[in-house]
Order: sequence, then C-alpha cells, then structure tokens
Amino acid sequence: MINVPIKTNICKKCNDYFQHEENVALFKQHQYHFHCFLCIDCKKQLSHESFYLDEKLQLDISNPQVYCETCYYKRCSSCIECNQIFTPTSIIIEFQGQEYHNE
Repeated sequence: MINVPIKTNICKKCNDYFQHEENVALFKQHQYHFHCFLCIDCKKQLSHESFYLDEKLQLDISNPQVYCETCYYKRCSSCIECNQIFTPTSIIIEFQGQEYHNE
C-alpha cells in the first residue's frame, strides 16, 4: 500500500470526493480513502498494514475482499499432514479431498 497524490477525485468504494492533497490508498489501479480500505472481517484500516486478497471472493473491485494478516490466517486452511497454515504463496496438492503442502 502506498500513499500517492490523487489522480481522480472520487473514492472507488464510497464515491465521495477526496480532499485537496489528501493521500489515498491505491489498490489495483483504484483509489480509496484510508477509512474506506478495510479488512472485510474486522474492519481494521489497511492503508498502512499488510493485507491479503481473497481472489476466490473478488467479484467487485469497488468492494475488495481484503483481510488483515490476523483475519486472513484465521480463515486459512492448513496442511492435513503438518497442520501448518497455507500462505498466499503455498503450492497446495489436493489428494482424496485433503490438502497438503507441495514439499
């Protein structure tokens, strides 16, 4: 997440105008007020935090399905063999309905 000078004058989520020289949250080439870019579960503001996108639920860019780190890991499935949570970069093998790390 970076702070950038505004290029448009309307927030993608709330459709309200940005204030003059207001910093904005930039995500997927769209701009949001800091108070509009929130974790979908706990509503924590994510403008200065690590966040994760749930690509499976991403249907509407005006309401991105993003999670803070805590909420993301609460929702994650884990490896049936080692019980470790899959990260966004994990390669997952599915065998007989069970998920495993690719290691």
